[in-house]
Amino acid sequence: MSNRADDTQLTEDRFRALVEHSSDVFMVVDRAGNVSDVSPSVTHVLGYDARDLARFVDDLVDEPDRERARAILAAAEARPGGEPVWAELRVRDAKGAVRWLEVVVTNHAGDSRVKGLVCNMRDVSERKGIEAELEHRAHHDQLTGLPNRVSFLARVDSAVEEAREAGTSLGVLYVDVDRFKEINDSLGHDAGDHLLHDLAHRLRSCVRPQDLVARYGGDEFSVLLEDLDSVGAATAVADRIADALGEPLIFEGHEVVLTASVGIAVSHAGDETTGELMRHADLAMFVAKDQGRSGWELFDSPVDPGEPVRRELEDELWDALDSEQLVVRFQPEFSLASGDVVAAEALVRWPHPTRGLLEPDDFLPLAKETNLIVAVDRYVLRQACRCAREWWDLRSPRERAVVSVNLSPRFLRQPDVVEDIVATMRETGADPRGLRLEITERTALTDIDQTVETLEALRRLGIRVAIDDFGTGYSSLSYLKRLPVDVVKLDRSFVESMDQLESDVAIVQAVITMSHALGMKVTAEGVERVEQAARLRRLGCDTAMGWYWTSAVDADAMADILQDGVVREDIPVVALARAAAAGGN
Repeated sequence: MSNRADDTQLTEDRFRALVEHSSDVFMVVDRAGNVSDVSPSVTHVLGYDARDLARFVDDLVDEPDRERARAILAAAEARPGGEPVWAELRVRDAKGAVRWLEVVVTNHAGDSRVKGLVCNMRDVSERKGIEAELEHRAHHDQLTGLPNRVSFLARVDSAVEEAREAGTSLGVLYVDVDRFKEINDSLGHDAGDHLLHDLAHRLRSCVRPQDLVARYGGDEFSVLLEDLDSVGAATAVADRIADALGEPLIFEGHEVVLTASVGIAVSHAGDETTGELMRHADLAMFVAKDQGRSGWELFDSPVDPGEPVRRELEDELWDALDSEQLVVRFQPEFSLASGDVVAAEALVRWPHPTRGLLEPDDFLPLAKETNLIVAVDRYVLRQACRCAREWWDLRSPRERAVVSVNLSPRFLRQPDVVEDIVATMRETGADPRGLRLEITERTALTDIDQTVETLEALRRLGIRVAIDDFGTGYSSLSYLKRLPVDVVKLDRSFVESMDQLESDVAIVQAVITMSHALGMKVTAEGVERVEQAARLRRLGCDTAMGWYWTSAVDADAMADILQDGVVREDIPVVALARAAAAGGN
């Protein structure tokens, strides 16, 4: 009997030691918050002596959260079954510093050993600090400290609503630094960053305290002017911007004078949407550039920039984006080892009301000259993420296919590109593991340090990354080891000529060998003949895509392909791959 008592005492001693040294604080209180017991861990967690705390709310909880603390105690008392009530509360430690505690309150009043509400509290101050930093980063540009595109558009949305209700006017200025890339390339990225930081300060000095200046992307800024007295008030700001930029900036002995092209759009009584305002400011800015840069242009619906057909198409493309007229097709990607579909590349098409179905080459070059390309990329990404979410459960986890999306250099250069992509995934419910983002070789090598940083951030989220059109510059093979990518996509030009040029075969083999050595997969694009597919398989290429299997299909057809696992049963290389996978010849 004595041994059992000794064992019980030993167990209790161990339990008390665990509680005392725990990173959690345990407290027993009544409905009014009076403390009847508190764990010794409160000393090393919050610095209090347990005897100093008589009232949970008044002695511990910070003033702004006291009503909420009382509410969770009342809620816990109303749940006699022991269902916990959870909250995060600000408290004051013994030194008066504010800390965040995660508090879980459980009703154990019916337990004779407890007779009260048990509060289990854990210090989550570090996590809350990180969350606050992430929240700030999600809405601000890290280089300039200005609000970013996401914040700016949200504020314009609100301003349009307020102007509509109050019958007031507002203006948007789109500011694009002239020849910034030339300055950046000649003086270096440090100088470019310094100039952008200085420009942000100068822009702020040109507006009223209530106006909003944001970094919209790369070397592009935007300004929101609310409660405008007249259109002249907006053009006056543009004049002040020109004057402010005219002051030379000295950087490491170099004198730099910046100029900018400014587009202005004014809305009266909220008669335009945010999308229309931004589009009009963007168009006006390009008119300013066309007319010699270093000036401003006010958007006026009858304005003719001298290229009516191009401008009409541009305007129609904005409308197509706003009304979701663009369609996304999907090109399946096949494993050359198993014949299975492993990915689907999203490709955009435009069913134009009068010109018929436009291929990417018919309108993307136009989009790449303006911010349209960012809007198109964002549109395709959103549609692709929706499909990725719908297709995620069509297959077992081991057989799931990824949806691949091409990103333009302009999209990738956005300072908030990672946050932009994360927001789209959250909006659509897409799993990061079901998404692959593709950038071109040229994009990857233009600013390799920034590219590496961005790609690493994306891969940490679980998103896969591919280099598209690889092989157009053989010397870039040496850069493969620096790029944090999962897939290298061989440019179709090498696939097309593999049967004629042995030098191209050697390049393909080199890319495959080096990629595999670096842990990367290789995909061949533009496969149109069985001979190409078979040779790529012999060279060790992992996957391939092209018209040999199928042209791009719509989302419903792609879902069927993913579900069935095949496109055509009569494809020799697929049959060969399946036989090999099954142990055949």
